[in-house]
Amino acid sequence: MTNDRLKWVLPVPFLIFAIGVWLISKIENDVAAQVARAQLQQREGYYSQALNLYEVIHENYSRSQFADDALWEIANIYYVNLYDIDRALLYFHRLVREYPESALAIDAYLKMAEIHEVELGDLSQAIALLTQALTYSTSFDTDRSILFRMGDLHLKLSELKQSMQKFEIVVRRIPDDHLAYRARNRIGTICQIAGRHQESLTYFRVTAGQTSCSECRIEAHFGLIESHEFLEEPEKAINAAESISDQDLPIEEKQKIIRRLRNKLEYLQAL
Repeated sequence: MTNDRLKWVLPVPFLIFAIGVWLISKIENDVAAQVARAQLQQREGYYSQALNLYEVIHENYSRSQFADDALWEIANIYYVNLYDIDRALLYFHRLVREYPESALAIDAYLKMAEIHEVELGDLSQAIALLTQALTYSTSFDTDRSILFRMGDLHLKLSELKQSMQKFEIVVRRIPDDHLAYRARNRIGTICQIAGRHQESLTYFRVTAGQTSCSECRIEAHFGLIESHEFLEEPEKAINAAESISDQDLPIEEKQKIIRRLRNKLEYLQAL
């Protein structure tokens, strides 16, 4: 083959590649324009039109970078705007089944868990879906947030051992942030339910004495009061109430609790 002929033959593969790249780019730009139209319809409340556009995007461009986004938006329209729980679950399931590598997969599992917990009351299935979400998590914070939710669900199901395990992991991984102190309070509550009131005091004291979270502190103080009452230690219950900051609880509410505890102490002393 002569050098002149080589000049024409060699560029052909590169030309084909360049044309392919151009076509893909053009298709993606066209899809992006359709997504923008669907989003506009969605924002303006034309949900049927938006659903139709997203369906077309997914069906006609299933390998596009926007295909998983289309399923996500369809599912959310059914869930948030139209309150069609069955269809919402169907499309969230399709997203994780058809696009398991999508960055939206974990969010779809979290949404399905929310639906099963809040809308359907199926806490066991919610836990199963959160377990799936954990396998997709690439964030330490997300892991702990999911584990905390799982702990709460196990607690609602009276599965104390499983609940305790989840909260202990949350505390162990980062022991001194807001979520860890909330988890300690949950562990204290589990101890109370199990009748281990002395043990519960340890967890409530740490939170009451260390966290900057007002909500966590007041919850811990109430836990201390309750456990001391169960242990028939009214003086310590009064001390726990008196140690509540006025910034955490209105003085009137605090004084009401203290009066109740003192009345109880006087009653016990009179027996």
